[in-house]
Amino acid sequence: MRPKWPGADTVEINYDNSGGPSSAGTIEPATAICDEGWWAIGGGARTIPSNNPSSLKPIGSFPSNTSGTPAADDSTNPRAWTAVGLIGSPGQNGSLTEAYAICTNDTDFAVTVQHVEEMDDPETASTANSVTATCPTDRALFSGGALAEEDDGAPQQGVHPTGTFPSNNSGTPASDDASVDSWTAVVQTGGMAATGTDSHAFALCETSG
Repeated sequence: MRPKWPGADTVEINYDNSGGPSSAGTIEPATAICDEGWWAIGGGARTIPSNNPSSLKPIGSFPSNTSGTPAADDSTNPRAWTAVGLIGSPGQNGSLTEAYAICTNDTDFAVTVQHVEEMDDPETASTANSVTATCPTDRALFSGGALAEEDDGAPQQGVHPTGTFPSNNSGTPASDDASVDSWTAVVQTGGMAATGTDSHAFALCETSG
């Protein structure tokens, strides 16, 4: 099923950035907030190191509330989009985490978030875990997001998402021109064990008639 799209004059991009992370093994969130009466229908994340080489990377890009808390399962019309940056060792001053929210105020367009979390997976070194969020029957997929974390905080510094993409409900990536109903996130550990790593996938689904 293909989603209905809001009119071009009812869509805007909101942006936020946050200085950091800077200390090794820490995270830094940034949250782009839609204007009052608008809500996020998609978004993105970017990390910018102050110099290279750098271990800085985005580990989250997801719908959220204005404080950056991930949108709950079955919640509607998230007000914001949050990005999370993680830096390994050594740390680095002057890095930047950026968040982008694609917002609409089209009253004929609404989204419901499907949020799936798999706790304590992956934990073994050099392994990956795929988690898939699926829209309810007859509700079209609009966009999606991903997050890797450890107990609501920074995961082991080698943890990183390797994929966030539209898929079928088994996690197979969508083919060109396909119509699918799910969003899959793939989280990978580095060369060390990463106890307590949690993997999240978010699907933003059309809920308007």
